[in-house]
Amino acid sequence: MKIFKFFFPVAFICCIPLTNVIAQTDMVFSQKAFTVPMSKLVQKNIEKSNLKIPSIEIKNLKSGYNIINLNSGNKYIIKKSNNKITELYLEAKGVLGTNLIPTIRQKFTCDPVACACKGTQDCNDMFTTNVCRCPGVVCNSVCIGEICICSRN
Repeated sequence: MKIFKFFFPVAFICCIPLTNVIAQTDMVFSQKAFTVPMSKLVQKNIEKSNLKIPSIEIKNLKSGYNIINLNSGNKYIIKKSNNKITELYLEAKGVLGTNLIPTIRQKFTCDPVACACKGTQDCNDMFTTNVCRCPGVVCNSVCIGEICICSRN
């Protein structure tokens, strides 16, 4: 019984900071972010496939965080700083993926939630493999300038 009296308050106190971190993350992306209207997105053709991916040019994003909400319910969170994309996340089913910008090199890269590519050749390679969930010609993806990101689920 003494262990329970000690353990329960300690476990409760340890969980409070974790809930605050989650709440702070939600607050940063929702209150300080600009939601990009769907009317700003255009269709980008992926050359080696029949896919048309929603796309936006970097100049059409606001400085700071921008959110693109897709019909699937997924969110793409983009941070623009000094006219460059410095952070790029996919939030799928309430799970926020890692920042994909540091991992983009010359070949497309993936984390458990999303894949990202840069440039025509690299994006053709990514979209013609099975890493992106693209049933038919619909893909849960978005392109920002020459960078594209797709959902893996």
